Amino acid sequence: MTPAGYPLGVHADANNDLIVVDSLRAAVVRWTGYRYEVIAGGNGVGSSANQLSSPLGAFFLSGSPDMLYVADTANHRIVAWPRGSVTGNVVFGTGTCGPRLLVVCCLSAAALYDSKLSDASCEPGSHKLSHLSVAWSPGLGRT
Repeated sequence: MTPAGYPLGVHADANNDLIVVDSLRAAVVRWTGYRYEVIAGGNGVGSSANQLSSPLGAFFLSGSPDMLYVADTANHRIVAWPRGSVTGNVVFGTGTCGPRLLVVCCLSAAALYDSKLSDASCEPGSHKLSHLSVAWSPGLGRT
């Protein structure tokens, strides 16, 4: 892994390490100084639990630094990736693109915010911005 991939999403974590979403390599990488570690994906492009496909955004929920949420764009889903895990859990989306409420299409960003842990996602593929309040338990996905 080198900095020359296709970085589209950049985020600083609670330790001010740089979190880079590399869409070309289907991976999310944490850079600490000159060292890096793959923290999500990195197993080729795909839709398996250990893969991503054209991810475009990633973030940590405030107060939950051990759970990374990834906008897995071409898989039309949001994946929660626990620290140290080799697989993620789908927490939103069905894996297919469509107009229905619980179906997301080509996510470009996602954010979880406020004390109710609402979900918001930007979907340029379907020309919509979604906001859905869901019962959410960080680390466990939708409840």
